[in-house]
Amino acid sequence: LDVVRFVRNQLRQHGDVQANIL
Repeated sequence: LDVVRFVRNQLRQHGDVQANIL
């Protein structure tokens, strides 16, 4: 099941967005 990978990928993308804002 790749749900965990999907969620972790989404969290990584969200973190990258925050890093770009900061």
